[in-house]
Amino acid sequence: FLLKLYLGEKGIRNLLGAVLCAWYMGGGNYVTAVGTLLIVLTILFFIFIIRTIKLQKEILISLAVFIISFMINVLAPGNVSRMGRQEGYPLIQAFFMAFYTSLEYMLGKWLHWTILVFILFMLPFLWKIAKKVEFRFSCPLLVIGYSWCYMASLFFAPLYTIRTVEVGRFQNIMFLQWMILLVFDITYFFGWLQRRYQLQQKELFGGYEKKYLLILIISSIIMLGLGSKAEPEKYTSVAALTSYMQEDYQQYKQEYEKMLSELNSSKKSVTITDFTHVPSFLEPTESEEWSSGLRLFYNKENVTITKP
Repeated sequence: FLLKLYLGEKGIRNLLGAVLCAWYMGGGNYVTAVGTLLIVLTILFFIFIIRTIKLQKEILISLAVFIISFMINVLAPGNVSRMGRQEGYPLIQAFFMAFYTSLEYMLGKWLHWTILVFILFMLPFLWKIAKKVEFRFSCPLLVIGYSWCYMASLFFAPLYTIRTVEVGRFQNIMFLQWMILLVFDITYFFGWLQRRYQLQQKELFGGYEKKYLLILIISSIIMLGLGSKAEPEKYTSVAALTSYMQEDYQQYKQEYEKMLSELNSSKKSVTITDFTHVPSFLEPTESEEWSSGLRLFYNKENVTITKP
């Protein structure tokens, strides 16, 4: 919506869309909100300091709405109370740790061979995209550096609030954002390379794109087979198939169906027996936490879990 407004499409629909999205993002999860705040501050920097973005009241209105909603989010009594119970890192320490931790994840924990293969698959397509875009693609190092700053801002929020980034929903947001930025940065670098050295399509792949992709596909299949053998738990589909083929799975299935039948009954207080065996790709849950969740979900007065 901001891009549409900037390009001159100043209809009420785009303005309303930008304002609603700004309000929604500002009041969202801190991981998302802090990352968006960096983008908002960057836009304001280009408007008022460098003045390369033309001052437009529609854009300023949506940015102001975001800042207001973010401040309400931070200062809301419930969030203030929640923050008081958490033990995050001090502000300055969290700031520097965010850069280090984001780099540790991007170049270490997340950089699996499947990601490298994905990048190699994307190269021919990203090269063509960069060729078609009418843009100068200047200062690629600054753009890549800014991407790192943005990723660090996502890591900063959980480090400052709860002292850890090992939370599933945080990891999902940060990993997917990294993938998007990875594609964007490669495309940007290709655009700079083409403008800087006047490179053509054939100068990168020499007209052998089909052979390149075919070799990549065959290599991926071989690597997946070897990887599945060496790390079966790494791939959910492989782990699920392995568990399905084991004898323990049938017992798990019978216990699950019996448990489900009891929970779906009209009785307000039920007693269920915990699983004898849990498939390897599923994590066992603590009985107390599990019991509370089942009670709420199935609208029971009491759910008792006994050991098998």
